[in-house]
Amino acid sequence: RRQRQMCKETGIGYGYQIYKGERVIIAQPFIPAVTGRKTFRTEQDARHVGDLVLERIRTGQDFTVSKEDLKGLGITH
Repeated sequence: RRQRQMCKETGIGYGYQIYKGERVIIAQPFIPAVTGRKTFRTEQDARHVGDLVLERIRTGQDFTVSKEDLKGLGITH
């Protein structure tokens, strides 16, 4: 089944969801690797991290997001 990601406005910011077919396999309403419940400031920030996670899933890598990943993508919190 095809995997895809979608950004979602949460009311206080943005998050992302990863789908396999029609089923949500990851729902990430907050920025991963950051203490507390902080949302992404922009849809583009959420999309960049969601794309990174999706690419790692597709290539069989560990899809955990680190603070270094966020810094490399220019994500501030």
